Amino acid sequence: MTDRPTHLLPRADDSHGKESRGSVLVVGGSAEIPGAVLLAGTAALRVGAGKLQLASVVSIAPWLALAMPEARVLPLPEAPEGEIAQLSPGLLQAAREADAMVIGPGSEATSQWWEDVRLLTNAARGTVVLDAGALGALAGNQEATRRCVLTPHAGEMASLTGLSLDEVERSPEQVACRYSQKVECIVVLKGAITYISAPDGEVWRHGGGSVALGTSGSGDVLSGLIGGLAARGASPMAAAQWGVYLHGMAGSRFEESVGEVGLLARELPAMIPSLLRELSA
Repeated sequence: MTDRPTHLLPRADDSHGKESRGSVLVVGGSAEIPGAVLLAGTAALRVGAGKLQLASVVSIAPWLALAMPEARVLPLPEAPEGEIAQLSPGLLQAAREADAMVIGPGSEATSQWWEDVRLLTNAARGTVVLDAGALGALAGNQEATRRCVLTPHAGEMASLTGLSLDEVERSPEQVACRYSQKVECIVVLKGAITYISAPDGEVWRHGGGSVALGTSGSGDVLSGLIGGLAARGASPMAAAQWGVYLHGMAGSRFEESVGEVGLLARELPAMIPSLLRELSA
């Protein structure tokens, strides 16, 4: 079992209600993958964030609002293929006000989308978690900051670095460290052992996950957990460590009580509050 994270888990402050636990903005999704932002947003609330906003294409926005009545939903212009066509002034303002952002779940990697992600990242005041189609936005971008957390798997890491998949899998820790220092952000390189590296050379290894987590949507939940913890006041490195740790604990609990296969990603967020209670005790 992996050691506990080296950074402190933020405690809930009940003196100011939801405002004291921060706000999360999740941006992504498409007509073909509408559920990714829902998974990330649910995870952010389950890990203790106080307020949630979801932004996705206009055709799915009403359904997101019905599926997640706890969230404010921002409809975005939609391209003919069902992807986000462009940002909106309202979204940029929401990015400036959010305590944390999760960008990319369910999105497609395109050069125009990467330009939009850069605009959102530069507008943000808090931690930004980049996942899925948003990951390439920081490649070669010198404006990246230490507030960003990237969450690639080995294949995505290969695309980001220009290395082969075999090269990444042979030396995942070294690859994550080099890229983290180059782009100056936190890298969460996901796998059987997940490596979390920081620009200052700090590395934390997590091997306490579960084969049950190898299921569609699991990564969206992880990005939401990291975003929710960042909204609550955790540093980017602390949010990444605890997000990975809680994600792994939830997968292990399912494996122990149910089985190695059959886990649905939407079941993961509901496990988080009881795990947090155990850890706080």
